[in-house]
Amino acid sequence: MTAPRPHFAAAFAGTLASTVVPTLAGIASSVTLARTLDPSSRGEMAMVLLWPLALGVLGDPGVSYALSFLVSRDKESASGLWTVGLVVGGIWGGILAVAGGLILATTLSLSPPAWIALRLALAGVPLTLITGYGCFLLLGGGRLGASNLVRGGGLVLYAAGVLSLAAAGKGRLLTYAAAWLLAQATAAAGAAVMVH
Repeated sequence: MTAPRPHFAAAFAGTLASTVVPTLAGIASSVTLARTLDPSSRGEMAMVLLWPLALGVLGDPGVSYALSFLVSRDKESASGLWTVGLVVGGIWGGILAVAGGLILATTLSLSPPAWIALRLALAGVPLTLITGYGCFLLLGGGRLGASNLVRGGGLVLYAAGVLSLAAAGKGRLLTYAAAWLLAQATAAAGAAVMVH
């Protein structure tokens, strides 16, 4: 039996950290949201974040796996595949966001500020898809560390935004939704930089 390769331990530690750190960030942001919002606003904030995240994650029609597979076969195709990811993520994510907003408008009962926050958060659906496609391109290209960084980075940035807003006394539905959108945009931009 041969000894494990040295980079296996580093890859395992990186993957573990990219799971544990965002989880801790999620706990910190959840506790902060619970402490800074009244009970009604807490429930609305859950809806504001739940639906865009669900649309972004569940709305992936398998493109991420295809991108990962294709780039693993030909690393030189990463640029062209990234373009495909941007186009599909932008168009399909936009369709999901608009359709989701229309359907949710008939099914959810939210306050006017929560509706504005939900619309703002729905704008992040294409960014969620694009970030995911970037993660899978990095993973298929053998860049596990970069993929892990992008995968957890958006959640950590969002938690930092929530904590900063709460500390400044500006924690409200709309500002928290804006922090979510900014974190999604930053993660998508980070994925773009790392893919290139």
